Amino acid sequence: MTPRYNALTLVFGFVLFTGFVTAQPTPIRIMPLGDSITHGTPVAGGYRLPLYHMLTNASYIVDYVGTSTANPSPDLPEINHEGHGGWRISDPSLGLYENIFGWFETIEDPHAVLLHIGTNDSGGGTRFTNAVDRLDALITRIALCQPSAHIIVTTLMKRGEPNYTAITNWFNPFVPTKVAAQQALGRRVHFLDMHAYLELSDMADNLHPNAVGYQKMANAWFPAITNIIGTSPAPNQPAPIRALGTVANRGAATITFNKPLSLDSATNTANYAIDQGLTVTSATLDANLRTVTLATSQQAPQTTYTVTLNNIQDRTEPAALTIPANSQVTFTSPAPPALLSASGRSNRTQIDVVFSKPMSPSSATNIAHYTLSGGLTLHSATISGDHLTVTLVTSKQTEGASYTVTASDIDDESTPTPFTIPANSQVTFTAYKPPMPRGYWNYVP
Repeated sequence: MTPRYNALTLVFGFVLFTGFVTAQPTPIRIMPLGDSITHGTPVAGGYRLPLYHMLTNASYIVDYVGTSTANPSPDLPEINHEGHGGWRISDPSLGLYENIFGWFETIEDPHAVLLHIGTNDSGGGTRFTNAVDRLDALITRIALCQPSAHIIVTTLMKRGEPNYTAITNWFNPFVPTKVAAQQALGRRVHFLDMHAYLELSDMADNLHPNAVGYQKMANAWFPAITNIIGTSPAPNQPAPIRALGTVANRGAATITFNKPLSLDSATNTANYAIDQGLTVTSATLDANLRTVTLATSQQAPQTTYTVTLNNIQDRTEPAALTIPANSQVTFTSPAPPALLSASGRSNRTQIDVVFSKPMSPSSATNIAHYTLSGGLTLHSATISGDHLTVTLVTSKQTEGASYTVTASDIDDESTPTPFTIPANSQVTFTAYKPPMPRGYWNYVP
């Protein structure tokens, strides 16, 4: 074989080889979202395990997304999810509604959200009567953050009494109507009657499915996903997740997005408009490409502003996608400082005064800014390392007596212009009094 023929063969062979290369299927990002049933209690992997294998057997590349990796299975490569035991639709500490922003800021944007939530709410007595309205608010929040995601919303499954009647009376009958109303707004929300797929005998403890029950859940999810997504998911549209003001900077706010953005569009100040006369002077895109920091004119204290966004694009190739027109997020500007509490120490010559936010050391340690009732005199003031607590040194306090601390002219650390505590702010405290000794006079042995 001559060198020339050998070279041509190699080149021709490479051309033939590259000609047979085909594009890989696009992974489908699925967010399992809910409570302990999404978590999978008491079966490793829950419904996520059989659903994963059903989808992969149908040639899908599955990418479960979420911040939790609890309750994995050796047979489940994709362990991420957002199932949290004991959580509710909405709750100050254990609510999906209250935490969904933070999860979306952490994960990649999902193509499908599998939403099964409300079981823990059903034990809430009369408060459950409006749980379906809280579900609707949660769906709205998800849809605005992830406008391209298909949100599959289910009814609740059968469970033991006394809470099952509440589910059938106050929740399940109204879910389809809520879903239909979301669809009428053009949102990608879909209904799945999970209640119809499982019986009480499929529950391990009258609440959580057993292995057979979780397989039935997977059987329900599978056609709902495949009928909606088709053979390959399209790229998701970018959208803002939320805006946040700062604690101390009266000229800044941050906006987070559901996916990476193009630098030019994200930093173009013309793409942002803020109400109430606030102007945007600059926009900076963070290294994560999903967070924009806006510099603004000086914000009024504790004011809620609405930011309207347009023409901001992602990095999709070959054609970038643009956020929905006139997308809106709100943020609240820093609040003025306030006195929270005061407490006397056991030496009866010191008082710890706590503020709501970090204070300027120079003004907070100026004893001319404090007056004390009851004839107490003030000798000195020091501030803690976090600038939240000021310790006042006083003349001797009377044991068990009540005193009032009055503060004025104390500034916080807000920039560019600090806030000043409201004039004559007051807190009271009781001077330390030792506990009554045990013994004869108290008839205590």
